[in-house]
Amino acid sequence: MSSRRVVSLDRQAARMGRAEDLQLESLERDIELRTMFGKVLLGIAIVVNLATITLVTLTALSLARLSDKLLIALISSTVAELAGLVLVVAKYLFPTGRPTLPRPGRRPSGPDPPSG
Repeated sequence: MSSRRVVSLDRQAARMGRAEDLQLESLERDIELRTMFGKVLLGIAIVVNLATITLVTLTALSLARLSDKLLIALISSTVAELAGLVLVVAKYLFPTGRPTLPRPGRRPSGPDPPSG
């Protein structure tokens, strides 16, 4: 009976290790995905800002004709876009609740499950 219990505990330990491995893999994929999306969004922001700067410069040099209202809207939307991008990046870098890995042999922190 004792050897059966040891086998059961070994099996549970192996499952726990596998669960931690899967959780680590999931976090690594999440980081890779966020990095990829960050690069794509940064590229889009750069292109939009360069287009805005180009249009404003061409208008200032009288090589293009855009109304004042349109230029104000264009510049305002560019500023709002940058502010939104900074906000999203700041929330990503400084999250309010960061997921943590449970330590072996310790219960995860948080509220106790309801007893039923």
